[in-house]
Amino acid sequence: MMEGYPWYYQRAIDMDLRGIKPILGPTGQGKSSSIPIVVSNNPDRKFIYMVNRKELLEEMAARFNPGECVILRRDLEVVQSVLLTQFDAFEAILADTRFVQYLKQARQTSKLKSLETPAIRRASEMVREMTVEKRLLPPWLSEQADKQARIVLQAFYWVLKVTRDEKEQGSVYTWLVNHPVVETLFPAIPFRRRPEVRILLMTLQKAYYGFYDGAQMRSLTDLSADERLVIFLDEFDFLEHDLVKVICRAP
Repeated sequence: MMEGYPWYYQRAIDMDLRGIKPILGPTGQGKSSSIPIVVSNNPDRKFIYMVNRKELLEEMAARFNPGECVILRRDLEVVQSVLLTQFDAFEAILADTRFVQYLKQARQTSKLKSLETPAIRRASEMVREMTVEKRLLPPWLSEQADKQARIVLQAFYWVLKVTRDEKEQGSVYTWLVNHPVVETLFPAIPFRRRPEVRILLMTLQKAYYGFYDGAQMRSLTDLSADERLVIFLDEFDFLEHDLVKVICRAP
């Protein structure tokens, strides 16, 4: 029988409570460490863990088995990961006639000039050159690296967008969303599509500005629409403060 915080969480889930339910208690009593137990005991649910510090995401990820969770990292980090660990596979996609064909269609649909294979390759090469040493980048260089990473992500986003049909049965779309490169670029895709991926870990900032799950852009404003989704807002007092700041900075 569950006791302590796992029982407390489970009772709220079983009662199908909506909205925010405060979980009180001092530091070190198991509020966060109990989350994997709850995830394991609810195989019919998907979970999101949201914090304001990346270090806490890594700590939470370490509590799960490989393949059970994914971290939604910043754009530059996911592009860096692909270029460092899957470069040949990334290049193979860019050279594939299917990708080239739908990239052209995406360019016509979006009117974006950056949706060309040479532009994507230039952007990826610039990311590699600027971040190869993994040193701390000055703000101006970090901003440029972010811009180039977004060019890469934007290309894959638009190709996925034009190849996706309502039932997600198209051969090109299926090839892409199940590809390790695409799953690395868009971690919310395996979270939505793979039953074994139980929990998505992200910062508040990423949740606010939005992320692509292979079907649509998602954000804090529409996550509650999924009644089977359970969201853990860790250190909510800090999240509330940070959320006010990102709202004030937003257009």
